[in-house]
Amino acid sequence: PMLGQFTPDYRDDPRIDTAAGAVLDEVYRRCQQTLDALFEQGPVQPIHADLHLGNVKGYRGRVSVFDFDDCGLGVTVQDLAISAYYLRLVGLDQQLLEGYATIAAPPSCPEPDFEALVAGRNLAMLTHALQTSTAEIRAMLDAYIPNSLLKLRGYLQTGRYRHDVPGLRDLPT
Repeated sequence: PMLGQFTPDYRDDPRIDTAAGAVLDEVYRRCQQTLDALFEQGPVQPIHADLHLGNVKGYRGRVSVFDFDDCGLGVTVQDLAISAYYLRLVGLDQQLLEGYATIAAPPSCPEPDFEALVAGRNLAMLTHALQTSTAEIRAMLDAYIPNSLLKLRGYLQTGRYRHDVPGLRDLPT
């Protein structure tokens, strides 16, 4: 599938009030505007679209990537932004970009657009979580929804997506 659009399926969820919907709509708008421009510039190619530390394994100096269920056609910077979303949790996002630059020229993407893609990953994950019926995911929504909104509001205020914003709730373990 083409990964240049995602459907903001949060709009009909009763847990998303008008104020929260406005935050999510603005993040969606910025992310979609960025994706539209990037897809127009191209090239569009196969991407993993879920690269995080749980989907890579190292063995004898080699790295293997697996779990390709989210893959599709997209632009390189999408994979980098998705990975940065996860690696910011452990403070390794800058190392990802530096390491990438040793292998290939980083894709051209202004920082505000890159940040829109990182924030878009949170929005995509929230949308997915709201549609999921597994007990584990449902149990974490009471904290995940307000946490996502805090992070996305912070992104809209500062232009940088961060996981370490004040006021986050603990997720159930």
